[in-house]
Amino acid sequence: MAENDQLFGRPWKDHGTYKTHPDADAAKEGLQSDSVQVKIRRTPENTFRVRFRSSVVEAVKTKADKPKAPPKTRSARRKEKAARHKARQEKE
Repeated sequence: MAENDQLFGRPWKDHGTYKTHPDADAAKEGLQSDSVQVKIRRTPENTFRVRFRSSVVEAVKTKADKPKAPPKTRSARRKEKAARHKARQEKE
């Protein structure tokens, strides 16, 4: 079940569209392996679409943890804005 959690939301790619289910099943058997998930979907036009995705999960990249400053208060934001405005006024 853990493997499915990691693959949840990963996009599927279309392999092809077939008129009959046995044709789609033959294509599915040709694609199926340990590193690929394959499924057959019936479309509203009564054709069958073979879809696949990789079941290999890449290693998760972790971001370097930066020390986070506490969130600014409204008054702190106002003071910063006033200081920027004052500096801009002096520049002109």
